[in-house]
Amino acid sequence: MRQPRPRPRLLPLTPRRLPLTAALAALGGLAGCISGDGGTPPDTAPPAVHLQQPAEGQELAQPALQVVGFIRDDRGVQRAEYSLNGGPPQPVALTPNPDGSRSFGFQAALAEGANRLRVVAYDAAGNAGAAERRVTYRPPPPLPAAVEIDPSAFAGGWWDRYGPTYDSNPALADHGVSHTHLYGNDAGYVEYAFTLDRPPGTALATLRARLSSNFPGWSGPADGESDVTVYLNGKEQGTRRVMADNGSGGEYRFALAPADFVAGRNVLRLEVKSGSAKKNGLAIYYRALLPGFVDTPISIAFSAQPLPSFTLEPLYAPGAAAFAIAQGADALYYFKINRQNGFDVPAQNFESTGFTGSILGTDLNRVKVTFRKDLSSGDRLAVVVQAGPQAPLGEHAFWAEGRGGGVGSSPAAVNLRVVACSSGCR
Repeated sequence: MRQPRPRPRLLPLTPRRLPLTAALAALGGLAGCISGDGGTPPDTAPPAVHLQQPAEGQELAQPALQVVGFIRDDRGVQRAEYSLNGGPPQPVALTPNPDGSRSFGFQAALAEGANRLRVVAYDAAGNAGAAERRVTYRPPPPLPAAVEIDPSAFAGGWWDRYGPTYDSNPALADHGVSHTHLYGNDAGYVEYAFTLDRPPGTALATLRARLSSNFPGWSGPADGESDVTVYLNGKEQGTRRVMADNGSGGEYRFALAPADFVAGRNVLRLEVKSGSAKKNGLAIYYRALLPGFVDTPISIAFSAQPLPSFTLEPLYAPGAAAFAIAQGADALYYFKINRQNGFDVPAQNFESTGFTGSILGTDLNRVKVTFRKDLSSGDRLAVVVQAGPQAPLGEHAFWAEGRGGGVGSSPAAVNLRVVACSSGCR
C-alpha cells in the first residue's frame, strides 16, 4: 500500500527569532544604510570660519583690533569663541544672515609686537572649525618735546626799511605796550634755529606765535596788514594774513608738515614777501610787560595724528521696492554721515579713495567712495558697489578701511541696506 507523502513543514512567521528571518532583517538594515533610506549619517564636517578683518600680517599703530567675519555650516552653528596669543577663550556674539551664515564683529586688545588671533566655531555635533590671523601692533614712537623759541634770539634776518630789531625797554609799558617784541618794517624775514632729537614722524605739528603787522612807533598806516609766510627748512608751510594790533598782537597758528622736520638743526623762517599785496611789516611779541599778560614765546607743539572716524547711515526711499544686486552689475547707494571725531574732513582727503569690503561674506571687487563737497555732519556721499554678489533685502554687515591722503586711516563698520534707490535717496 502506498504511503501518503508527508506535508512540508513551514517556518512560522515569527518576528526575528529564527536564523533566516534575522539574517534577512540584518541584510535589509544594511541595504537601508547603504542606500540612505535607513537614517542620517553622522555630522563630521566642521564649520567654515571666514575672517574678513584683519588681514594676515597686518600692522597696526593702535592696540584696538577690529575683527569681522562670518561662519557657514550646513547644519547650523552652535557657538563661537576667540582667543588672542593662546589666552583664555572669549565668547563671540553671532548674528544670523538671510543666507544661513552667521556674522560676527568684535574688538580685541593687542599686545605690543606680534599677536596671533584664533576664532573657533562649533556646530551641534561638536565639530570645531577655526581661522587664524597674525597681526603686529607697533605703537608710534614718542612725540618730540615741544619747542619754545625766544623771538629775540634770531639766527638771521633782513627787512626793507629797518629791522630785525628787538625792543625790550620796560618804559614801553608806560605807553600800553603789553610785551617786548622783535620787529621789521615793510617786507623782509627773520629766521630762528632749533634742535630736535628726532623727527615727529606722522604727528601733527602746530606753530604758535603772537604777531602784529605793526608795532609801537612805526610810521606807516596804523591799519596796515601783512601776509606772513612760514618756511621750515626752506619749505613753504603756509601764509596767514596778520592784522595790525599796535602794542599787544594776537595769536596766530600755522600747521607744519611733519615730513619737513629733520633730526638735529632745523630753521624756521617768518617772511613778509616783497611781492606780497600786504607788506606792512611784522612784530613778534614775547616777554609780558603789563599785569594780566604772560610770556608768549614762539612755540611748536606736537600731537598725535587724529584718524578720520565717522559712521554712515543708509538713505533710501521709504516704501521703495527691494532689488538684488545682479552679478557683475553696478548699484549706487547713498549714505549720510552721522558724526565724526570732532572735526570736518575736507573732501580732498578722501576723493576717489578705493574701498574694499564684503556683503554676506563675498568679497566685492571694488567699492568707490566720492565726496561732492567738504564733509560735515548730515552730508551725503555716494557709494558705488561694482561687480558685487547677489544680496537680498535686509541689513548686512559691510566692512571697509578708508585711507585719506596724509590724514591717516580708520576702519568704519557700515550697515548696508539693499533697497531700490530713487529720487528719495539722492
